[in-house]
Amino acid sequence: MTGKQQKNESSDNMIYAEILAGGNGSRMNNTKLPKQFLMLNGKPIIIYSLEQFLKNNKIDKIIIVCIANHTEHLKEIINKYIKDSSKIDIVEGGSTRNESVMNGCNYILDKYGLNDDDVIMIHDSVRPFITQKIINDNIDNVLKYGAVGTAIPVTDTIFESIDNKKVSNIPNRNKMFQAQSPQSFNIKKLMKLYNETSDKEKQEKTDSCKIFTLHNEMVKLVEGDITNIKITFVRDLDTAKGIMNSENYTGDAGTLPYRIKKKTKIIIKKTDWLSLITLIGIIMSFLILDVGIRFFSRKPINFFPTMRLSPLLFSLSYIMIIILIIYKLPKKTSSIFYGFIYLFFWFFTLSQVIHFKILNKFFTVNDLMLAGEANQNLNFVLGYFGKMTILFFVTTLIIGIINILLIRKSHGFYKTFKKRTYLVLMITLVLITRFSALSLLGKPVSEFEWDAWNYPRNVYNTYANSNRSLRVSGIYI
Repeated sequence: MTGKQQKNESSDNMIYAEILAGGNGSRMNNTKLPKQFLMLNGKPIIIYSLEQFLKNNKIDKIIIVCIANHTEHLKEIINKYIKDSSKIDIVEGGSTRNESVMNGCNYILDKYGLNDDDVIMIHDSVRPFITQKIINDNIDNVLKYGAVGTAIPVTDTIFESIDNKKVSNIPNRNKMFQAQSPQSFNIKKLMKLYNETSDKEKQEKTDSCKIFTLHNEMVKLVEGDITNIKITFVRDLDTAKGIMNSENYTGDAGTLPYRIKKKTKIIIKKTDWLSLITLIGIIMSFLILDVGIRFFSRKPINFFPTMRLSPLLFSLSYIMIIILIIYKLPKKTSSIFYGFIYLFFWFFTLSQVIHFKILNKFFTVNDLMLAGEANQNLNFVLGYFGKMTILFFVTTLIIGIINILLIRKSHGFYKTFKKRTYLVLMITLVLITRFSALSLLGKPVSEFEWDAWNYPRNVYNTYANSNRSLRVSGIYI
């Protein structure tokens, strides 16, 4: 089936893209491959250009004009990186740019034939940042005007020098444009004007648009893009990597490892680390107290590590509620609120450890008066606790103070919950930590014993025996 048979019946003209890959890369300083085949973020440069034209459904065929001794290599990389290459034809290039362009046009004429309105977009293979907007603007304008040049306004002053030694003229830069590709033409007209051009002019005028202007034919300007650079020198390759890895570039950033690397760098750059540290600090401060009671009980505790979600979700809920309240309160008030709540939990945990070690029973809200009696003999308590216990409570108290300061300093803390990454991280951290806490000590008891021991008392407490329970939820009744 020919290209014309493939074309939609509602349109008679064919739209071709011709990618010029005939250069040998002599200005790239001793590279083994022509510049169009050099790797850029995990893919050959030419593949980026090729993929952009393949994405555009208006284009019927893509002709790649390739340097003669690298056609096999081109076929290999197309097979490797392009899933469907049915639109792609490969043609041998000529000794000059104009010859390569004509080789592509003559190939189209011989294989597919030409209608009067068939058009071609000629693009440099080493311009990997071509956009769909540029392609569509070229198509729309070439169908209307017959000849199109892509360009951007120059921003620097331009010097003209006849002898390459001194300034001969300074043209008005408001009238100057920097040419890019693609350049698009009516194919029949391009071939006709080229054949009417002298051999000398063909050698001197390497730009297809110049062939039109030599014959006083209008070339319509379409806007290019500042990132649509041509990779000619080694420094251009570095510039291309910079564009591709920049935060504002939304195009193809390369293969998966390079995209992940770019995304990671952007996340690290954008992350409000003080807010994140504050959030983690608040969560961990409560969880450390919650788990600390297990370690300092010094007894084997048999419990049932239930797979029910209720204990986990309950533990998550009270921490979430505390953080959400902090998030809603004014900055100064939120730090005071956190300090009050954390201090309550800190004293609460201290009282439990006192009762585990001294009174050998679990502390509940009804035992608050007994804690006062134990604290009257402070030397006895400190001596019985040991250095590790004292260090734990001093450290957790310091953590609470640091968190208070972080909340006051963290200007971005109040938008933390608008960032889904932070919220997911917080929930994951809480659930993992809580699940680990449920599995730290002891042998699981039967489901029957679990249910019997928990009724009618708090369903979120895990019992070790008839007169001792272990805090799981952090809330007691």
